[in-house]
Amino acid sequence: MRLSPDGTWRTAVRDAVAPRPRSRLRSLLVAAALAASSGCAATVAATDASAPDAGLIPDATAPTDAGACPHGRSRCGRACIDPAAACRPCGAACPTGLCADGACVVAVEVVAGFNMTCARLSDRTVRCWGENHNGILGDSTIDLRRSPHPIAGLAGAVQLTTSRHNCALIEDGTVQCWGNNSFGELGGRSSAASDPTPGAVPGLQGVVQLACGGRHTCAVLADATVRCWGRNSFGELGDGTATNLRPTPVAVTGLTGVAQVVTAWGYSCAGLLDGTVRCWGTYNAPDLLGAGAADRRRPFPVVGLAGVTQLSSTAGAHVCAVTSDGAVRCWGSNYWGELGDGTTIDRLSPTATVGLTGVVGVAAGYRRTCAALADGTARCWGDNSFGELGDGTVVNPRTSPRPVVGLGGVAAVTTGLDHSCALLTNGSVRCWGDNSHGETGVGSMDLTVTAPRPVAW
Repeated sequence: MRLSPDGTWRTAVRDAVAPRPRSRLRSLLVAAALAASSGCAATVAATDASAPDAGLIPDATAPTDAGACPHGRSRCGRACIDPAAACRPCGAACPTGLCADGACVVAVEVVAGFNMTCARLSDRTVRCWGENHNGILGDSTIDLRRSPHPIAGLAGAVQLTTSRHNCALIEDGTVQCWGNNSFGELGGRSSAASDPTPGAVPGLQGVVQLACGGRHTCAVLADATVRCWGRNSFGELGDGTATNLRPTPVAVTGLTGVAQVVTAWGYSCAGLLDGTVRCWGTYNAPDLLGAGAADRRRPFPVVGLAGVTQLSSTAGAHVCAVTSDGAVRCWGSNYWGELGDGTTIDRLSPTATVGLTGVVGVAAGYRRTCAALADGTARCWGDNSFGELGDGTVVNPRTSPRPVVGLGGVAAVTTGLDHSCALLTNGSVRCWGDNSHGETGVGSMDLTVTAPRPVAW
């Protein structure tokens, strides 16, 4: 999410792919995901104008009336065709190569996790790829997937979040989760240690934003409060206790006016509507909550930070924030240079990332960070052991931002365990870094991908 000029938080990924009017928090995430797919419709319309039958298969037939096709046929431009062939004439120009009823199906959100990646598509379905330990790909198997694979039965998704388990926010404000469940992070719908099939979190409604941590999950509700569930041994649920194994969502104590929540290993943070930040959880607390934090099992203000428009923290031990002037400030562990301040010194308070302006989104992952810029390029810094910075090398570490090579039209970036991905404004996806589990989705067996490559849809 990011803060718009009128003071409301927006989701950068959705705005970049399908611009839409600014909206209030209550309808933010649900409304944003209803944007129509882009790209192919314009291409088909242009083709119709110049050559109505260009590219159509020989047995195409005319629609019986405006917008209608005979049973068993799908509309493609001005013709009705066999659905099995729909992607040949209509999908050739689609960024993903996916086509349904003559319209492109493109990616509108991508999230990178632990050796896997998921994408939410414009038809509100989800496809995942990579390692499938504990059924984290949600396809009812534990089979590794080197290219995107659909999650059957999951529809109406408007936001995704991933860690060692995955969750999807559904358009009706409910939540479905799948994958690892060792600490009840799936929300009490199952007592099994894992579940490879998405299922609803019981009793949770009115959700507008989600975040999966290492072993816990948090959700922002329409009333701008937060509920969390799962492991709580570090106080990461924010209810003032260390009572562990909380499969039922509990309220974060004394926290209101929340726009966004982020979660990682043993801690959580929230960006408030007033541009300030609160964090909680005792894991690595001095680095993540700032000097002077007292009761770290309840939200505590991060000092020296204001005007925050977006927060990020996923698999690492650091947090980054985009501020209203397009800069990035990070704090926490800096062993690999993941704070981007030109050093490897841990920081107890937010520190400016050097040489970085015009930032529209940031992704703080495991031992590294990436940022999407307003000019459509991306920068990454930190650990580069597997080429996950996308600069074409494995030179390590990079303590200041480096350009991701050959990448333009970037709408958003995401960082997983040892790989990174970018969503482009045309709805396609590029990934790079470790590929030993197929997490880049390029369809190959290459172990390391040091520069962005397209996902093989």
